[in-house]
Amino acid sequence: TEGLSGKLKELNQEAVRIAKSAVGDKALVAGDIGPTGEMMSPIGSLSPELAEEVYAEQAEVLAEAGVDLFSIETMFDLEEVKSAIRGIKKVAPGIPIVAEMTFKKTARGFFTMMGVSPEQGIKGMLESGAEVVGANCSIGPKKMVELVKVMRGITNSWIIAQANAGEPRLEEGKEVYEVGAEEFAGYALEMFRAGADCIGACCGSNPEFIRLMVEKFKGIDKR
Repeated sequence: TEGLSGKLKELNQEAVRIAKSAVGDKALVAGDIGPTGEMMSPIGSLSPELAEEVYAEQAEVLAEAGVDLFSIETMFDLEEVKSAIRGIKKVAPGIPIVAEMTFKKTARGFFTMMGVSPEQGIKGMLESGAEVVGANCSIGPKKMVELVKVMRGITNSWIIAQANAGEPRLEEGKEVYEVGAEEFAGYALEMFRAGADCIGACCGSNPEFIRLMVEKFKGIDKR
């Protein structure tokens, strides 16, 4: 955002402070890291080395602020997510990393916008050092159930799945998502049965989605 480029340390530290004060000892606080918005070379100008430096800078601030883990989300370029993992490992080697790429379903299966398959993504993230791998955003919960089955067929490692609340549509100039919290919670249970170990919600969700998912999982034996 314009005018905030010099406040990386201040903004990240304050975000962690607020999150920790809100959850106390009831939950872990993740340092959330997303794509830079730049295209990686050779298509764009961002080199793996520079990307690694950029991610290391933010990761160091988040680690100093006391995050319990890192969450790398919504990645579509395998080289960028690998750079992010390397950057984190360089400055905070003892903090676990959750890494997620974002896939769309095509006639040939699931792929990121850069053509990365789930197999390429999962294996690349694990080989780079992520402890938990998976997918978020881009698709609704029904397709995420399908994708979880694909990912579980690739690895025995922990898998995370965070779908959108369905496909968005415009109503009176506002973006509205088609899947409600109750329906989403039902799909979350399907994701678990398909092999997901960690389940969340992405675009179109709110705290009610999380609350109902927690309710849905009461009495379910965890893996």
